Amino acid sequence: MITIRPSDTLGMHDAFPFMMNGIVYHSIYQRILCSQALRMDDVAAFRVLRNSNTTEDIIQRGQNLSKRYRMEWDNSVYDACLEAVRAKFRGPCQHELLIKGEFVYIAPDMFWGTAGTETAALIGLPYRGRNVYGEILTTVRNELLEARYGKQA
Repeated sequence: MITIRPSDTLGMHDAFPFMMNGIVYHSIYQRILCSQALRMDDVAAFRVLRNSNTTEDIIQRGQNLSKRYRMEWDNSVYDACLEAVRAKFRGPCQHELLIKGEFVYIAPDMFWGTAGTETAALIGLPYRGRNVYGEILTTVRNELLEARYGKQA
């Protein structure tokens, strides 16, 4: 089991810039929030989020965004995250993703994370959250391995 926290190298808040469609994003979380703002046709929020360049600022603006309208964690947000993880780990930092084990995203979020603690995960307690981000990391790792070595057994 590989436990990941939000600010870890594989985490959603990790400040390792990557490019998608000609736009540089500070973190995967920033990309997800920008995607949500555009989905809600909120160009002003997109611009503010897009110009944020610190994790703390992005988190704060994301909280403000969720107060203005309900953040829906659904297939469109899943797809935005999947695309961002692919973009970030396609390049020189893909080695970070190629480790073996189940990815468990230790975050209080019920959708993206385990909604539990690292200690609970390490001793095998079932987590309440869906661990969707951990599943996305696994999906992209499997894609990278398949591209590198061919069909995995």
